[in-house]
Amino acid sequence: MLGNKQLLIDIGNTRTKYCFVVDDKLASIQYCDNQSLSTTWFNQHWLGCDQLVLASVAHQNIEELIKHWALAQKIRCQQVKTPDKAFGVTNGYERYEQLGVDRWLAVLGASKRFANQACIVVDTGTATTIDYIDSNGCHQGGWILAGIETLFNSIQANTANVRGDRIQINSLGFGRNTNDNLAQAAWASTVGLIKQAMLTAEQLNDVTPLLVITGGNGERIAQMLDIDSTRVHYVPAIVFEGLACYLA
Repeated sequence: MLGNKQLLIDIGNTRTKYCFVVDDKLASIQYCDNQSLSTTWFNQHWLGCDQLVLASVAHQNIEELIKHWALAQKIRCQQVKTPDKAFGVTNGYERYEQLGVDRWLAVLGASKRFANQACIVVDTGTATTIDYIDSNGCHQGGWILAGIETLFNSIQANTANVRGDRIQINSLGFGRNTNDNLAQAAWASTVGLIKQAMLTAEQLNDVTPLLVITGGNGERIAQMLDIDSTRVHYVPAIVFEGLACYLA
């Protein structure tokens, strides 16, 4: 039997996202810079839960800080590591432990939300990651590309005479100045990658997959794709939906 209030924690490279589960329902996602995390901060924001599940792509010191705090507060604590299979989903990596736990959780969340359907799962953050899961719950692998901001910044850092200010765009087109060229190329390369992933998945299994997008740039990318809108799903909490599987 689940308790009344659980806590899901996703520790990223620069900030930690967290989400309470109350009566089996996910609350809104909240954020905190990693440098702000402390026992005092935990007492102010996380007291009152009876179970927590955490995942981390880095920062072992933060993991240990949370575990020690949970132990002191007598809160059940579980850290999720990437497995070879769980909850009816099979990891497709040759060395399963090398698949980032955030990617594993996004795939798991997509598999649970869209059961028995092939899905391309896209997470748009510091890196843009793409994973393909077939209708049988088998992860078929994926791709990793620098995220949109990372693409934009890398050109400036490695090219002497190309400079610009990062901008948001609403549609794809050819830029008429250097700044627009940088921005348009970063977004276009990401959109093109996603469209090629959809095509590659179709060729692999002769099935048109759903497209499940999450991450900071996910909603804007979803709007730029000329793909049947009924097949495109922007799900900001997909990683937490995967984490929630571990509360059972």
